[in-house]
Amino acid sequence: MRLCGGLDESGCHSPRRGGLVFLSSLISLKIGLSVVIIQFFDQNLLVLMHNKRILWIKTFMAWIDRWLKGQREWWGDLYPNR
Repeated sequence: MRLCGGLDESGCHSPRRGGLVFLSSLISLKIGLSVVIIQFFDQNLLVLMHNKRILWIKTFMAWIDRWLKGQREWWGDLYPNR
């Protein structure tokens, strides 16, 4: 899994993901919040593998806690370096 987001994620720039990073940058500027792209390389639009689906749900809920509620603890537990 790779997390790509906003304007400061230089590690996510590549020809295949360039459009996604550009789109997330535009959304970030428009709404004024950090945008994170959650990418599973072996999954399509639907995340069907149970363990990856659970991680996706936890990441989504932790993002809401961090950016909309101001509670950073859950995000810090999941991704301490981000």
